[in-house]
Amino acid sequence: MRPRIRPLVLSGLVLLGLVVLAVAGSRPALAHTPPPIYVSIAVDEEEVTWELTVSAGIFEDWLPLKAEGIEGLESEAREQARSRIESFIAEWGGVSIDRLPVKGILRSARFQQFLDHEVQWDYVQIRMAYAAKGMPRQVAFVWHNFNGGLGGYFSSVESEIEGLGETSYFVFRESEPEVVWHAPREARTRTPPPLPRVQGPRPVSVPWVSVSVLVLGAIGLLVLRRRRAPRPALAVLAALGLALGLGFSEVALGDVVLPWAKASERPSDGEAAEIFEALLRNIYRAFDFDDEEDVYDTLALSVTGDLLDDLYLEIHGGLILQEAGGAVSKVQKVEMVDVLLLPTEEDQGPWFRVHATWQVQGKVGHWGHTHVRLNEYTARFAVTQADGGWKIADMELLAEERLDDGSLGGR
Repeated sequence: MRPRIRPLVLSGLVLLGLVVLAVAGSRPALAHTPPPIYVSIAVDEEEVTWELTVSAGIFEDWLPLKAEGIEGLESEAREQARSRIESFIAEWGGVSIDRLPVKGILRSARFQQFLDHEVQWDYVQIRMAYAAKGMPRQVAFVWHNFNGGLGGYFSSVESEIEGLGETSYFVFRESEPEVVWHAPREARTRTPPPLPRVQGPRPVSVPWVSVSVLVLGAIGLLVLRRRRAPRPALAVLAALGLALGLGFSEVALGDVVLPWAKASERPSDGEAAEIFEALLRNIYRAFDFDDEEDVYDTLALSVTGDLLDDLYLEIHGGLILQEAGGAVSKVQKVEMVDVLLLPTEEDQGPWFRVHATWQVQGKVGHWGHTHVRLNEYTARFAVTQADGGWKIADMELLAEERLDDGSLGGR
């Protein structure tokens, strides 16, 4: 006789199963739960901006202000709210530029709502500005408030600081409430470096004095011979011309490109690998720009026109982060894994083919998250001469693998 399961027990098992499914289904959202407070700082020669993204609940606990209504306040109430926020930030945070404390000015305080994995989050973004009066060599930031209101205390506040083209990540802690940013020794620039040019024909060194003596000597011999000069005199003149020509063979040398010289030879394997790597890095450097026209202009330095649109779509698609709402990540690092020169037929002109594997690391900030992605690609390329330089003329993507993805600032 089979045992009977009591209705109460059965109901409990069903309820437990539903709870398990609900928890399992919510894991992606929980994995991307934004932190209660996140700091994003930008340093430039005019000012230092401090953007504090804080949950609406903590904001309302910190200040007697309703988060949803801060942008709709009347003029007098708005000024009072501005004063409260500036005083609060000055009490719990601070900025020193080149070791001198600087007073901050509130630029904006906005209530924001956003969806992440179908979960709505309410936040307030506070933007403070600190006058720099020139590119700082050092900026110190202090944050002392780790009170999360009803949520209790949080142990740390994560931050990212961008300056001179580089992004650094810091963590404020109760035990270490100050972080210091130092200007990098060599500032990154968006200006593309010089790309590999095609080497022209090799010039030939010509001793102009010797050539002139020989030419004048030959003309003199012709004149004397027409005037029927004695042969001994002709022999002496010829010997003297040869002696002077040899004597001045190392004087007044000049480079001359012969008209039948080849425009360029195919580079060696080592040179070809360096040329390809410079072109590939410049392709990703193009996506440092925000304006699409600038991206295309920089790409055109490394890619032929036929490939330009296809390569733009290919690279741009690889930088889109779907988990960050379709945001485009900024490339931080391009690292070559392997470059293999493929055989080509010699009679097809100065070009070469490459089988390459490389890794691309990118990051994008997204509501308190800094998503970091590392992808590895394998492709075949054809590199040819164009517009006086080397350019990528063809690309066949063979493999794409996502190696790692993390979220700095997530909980």
